[in-house]
Amino acid sequence: MTAERFLHALGRGSDWRACVAACLSRLRAEPGEALGFVYVTRALARDLGAVLTALREGTGVEHWVGAVGSGVIATGWEEHEAPAVSVMIAPLPAEDWRLLATLMRNGDGPDEDVMDWVGPVAPVLGLVHGDPDNGALPFVIHDLVDQTEGFLVGGVTAAVADASVPLQVAGLPTRGGLSGVLFSGHLPALVGVTQGCRPIGGWHTVTGTARMAVAGLDDRLPLDVLREETGARSRAELEALAGVVGVGVPLAGSDRGDFEVLPLVAIDPKNGWIATGCGLEPGQRLRFVRRDAGTVEDDMRAMLRRLKARLGNRTPRGGVYVGCLARGPRVFGGTAREARLIAEELGEFPLTGFFGSGEISHNRLYSHAGVLTLFL
Repeated sequence: MTAERFLHALGRGSDWRACVAACLSRLRAEPGEALGFVYVTRALARDLGAVLTALREGTGVEHWVGAVGSGVIATGWEEHEAPAVSVMIAPLPAEDWRLLATLMRNGDGPDEDVMDWVGPVAPVLGLVHGDPDNGALPFVIHDLVDQTEGFLVGGVTAAVADASVPLQVAGLPTRGGLSGVLFSGHLPALVGVTQGCRPIGGWHTVTGTARMAVAGLDDRLPLDVLREETGARSRAELEALAGVVGVGVPLAGSDRGDFEVLPLVAIDPKNGWIATGCGLEPGQRLRFVRRDAGTVEDDMRAMLRRLKARLGNRTPRGGVYVGCLARGPRVFGGTAREARLIAEELGEFPLTGFFGSGEISHNRLYSHAGVLTLFL
């Protein structure tokens, strides 16, 4: 027996009412057990509570999870900044999931009843959303993975200046920490991550620092290494590297060669130093990486093809994609390129998600990445 596909809709309009009405016109009522996903663009952040209420009333689905993004994604389409709502409804029995209330600081953990549920269904998959203003978020993520022995996917919401505006949904609108939903390990799912970078050269060892700058790489001037590997010589050529070339540092504990990408924020031609905006220590390793539209697309296609191979002849019931707000139109222009790449490589299936301030995979917080979760 084939599992039922999820329902999905994208609503656009001049305000939240028009967006929700457009979604509801494409969705049927789901009176049985179900979980709803809702993502709204930043333009509708103040209306998140009203959107949630209208969706509950219009669909009959009581329990929802979601977030505010700079953009939202749906099957074959994206909407950035303009008012939009992306919705997906998963007809899943209640024993397959538990909502995760907001975790604010180191040591916070799920409620006792949630942990009692986790034991028999482990390993769990958590779809979580984080507040960009919470500096403890990386530690909360690590703690949750340790406590549940699970695997997390999701991302950090778009920033909103008004501290009273909710940024997440976990049953109710919320903000301030990490929230979402945990799925039973009995529910099959696949996860793919794309970082959109390609290494320019090999690994180097930091051999000198000066305040926040890297002053030595392999006992050479970092700027000499950068020039050698990128071919940039003149001041104009070096300035053109801004936003294109970054610095990759290894992720501790990764068995896949993963690395975190740090921005190259400054070059000191006088001293031959570079700065990443994150203090590195002597002995740490790094490599230069390049990110441009071609590289981002190639890396995403490679990730999607790996997922396709793992899918075999199965079709996803639904999916959630979380991309960085530094991707999307900033890389590809005004096109819905990432949504279309997913459709091109995997075919069309129910899809929702958002573009935010960071991406989460397993126990790590990424930037400039894309995380795709497929439910089977």
